[in-house]
Amino acid sequence: MNTRYYLREHTKSGQTYIWLDLRANGTRLRISSNIQVEPDRWNDKRNEIRGTDKITAQLNAKLKDIESAAHEIYQNHLKANTLLTTENLKMEVTRIISPEKILKFQVEKNGAYTNLLDLLEYFLRDNPKNLKKNTIKAYKTVSHLLYEYSQSNGKDSLDFKAIDLGFHQKFVKFLYSKNLQVNTVDKQVKWVKALMTYATEMDWNTNINYKKFRRKEEDTSAIALTEKEIEAIYELEVPAYLESAKDEFVFSCYTGLRFSDLMNLKKENWKGDFISVKTIKTEDFLDIPLRDKAKRILEKYNGELPRIPNSKYNEKIKAICSKVDSLKTLETIYSSAGNVRKEIQIMRYELVTSHTGRRSFATDCVIKGIPIPLVMNVTGHKTLSSFQKYIRISQKSNASLLLKAFQKLDTPIG
Repeated sequence: MNTRYYLREHTKSGQTYIWLDLRANGTRLRISSNIQVEPDRWNDKRNEIRGTDKITAQLNAKLKDIESAAHEIYQNHLKANTLLTTENLKMEVTRIISPEKILKFQVEKNGAYTNLLDLLEYFLRDNPKNLKKNTIKAYKTVSHLLYEYSQSNGKDSLDFKAIDLGFHQKFVKFLYSKNLQVNTVDKQVKWVKALMTYATEMDWNTNINYKKFRRKEEDTSAIALTEKEIEAIYELEVPAYLESAKDEFVFSCYTGLRFSDLMNLKKENWKGDFISVKTIKTEDFLDIPLRDKAKRILEKYNGELPRIPNSKYNEKIKAICSKVDSLKTLETIYSSAGNVRKEIQIMRYELVTSHTGRRSFATDCVIKGIPIPLVMNVTGHKTLSSFQKYIRISQKSNASLLLKAFQKLDTPIG
């Protein structure tokens, strides 16, 4: 298959749509990528948009993704030995570029969705919004729960017109009856609201009572490590089978990388004093400065950290942290399983997970007085409220920081 982008259709704004020209075995398709660009920014020789900023990089990445998807569609037809016509090629490529168009076509053919279970079945089958793997996994969870709920309340209890405050009350009560945590219940309500919002945007739903649903969250038992604890882990002598997990955990504490991005780090991401990554979860382009110890870890592994499954990684870092004295102390946490609040005491090292490194990075930066906007640019947080959920400063550290601020205020000028 031969593919090439070209410009077409000037708009009133002076921008031009980028079109994709596909040719394979006598079949030819020209289709819009739905991306616009100023004509003088188009590099016809390199078949990409000129520029080095993040938005341009994201648009060029999307163009490459569309092109790769088209090649994959062609290869799948070759393997299946099926006839590739212009019509079915257009349908399959449109599914990648504009899934909403396919959805509207299906709705015209089959009628609009009117029930949460049917909408979920469509989401899980066709993924119209190109959702990430973890998001699809979350939708599968809420799908199972809603199906179980409908077994007792009837499928029509999940019709869009029935999703009101009465449904919310009954659904939350059902979730608590399964002994779920408060935050887990909150997430299921969040997904229901997201589905209803989507149905409303598609003009399938006119009932907006779901907007009145109040979500309930509680602080998690997640912890952040102090700089001394991170240094203690870095200096720790561990058996060979734990060494790479130890190094990777410390690296995440010094960079704030999510586990998925940590495991996806490649040599080409290393740019001297920085690493440049496109995050898997949010597809953000981030430039992260490297502290000395982080750089030493990259040098040790020649820029590419070993791959470890998340479950094994969590198991290993708990074993590593159990060797640090300050992490062998009891921590009091509160749990609200089934909406019943309980107080539990647990060893601090047991609370360490793959996400602790990211929390520790954010917390340590705040304690050091690094401006929050700078930290958020590295962690990729879009809002202050979402960033603040990561900060875990102890009462003692908080009091010390406040005292320093007061002492600075009380110091005579001149």
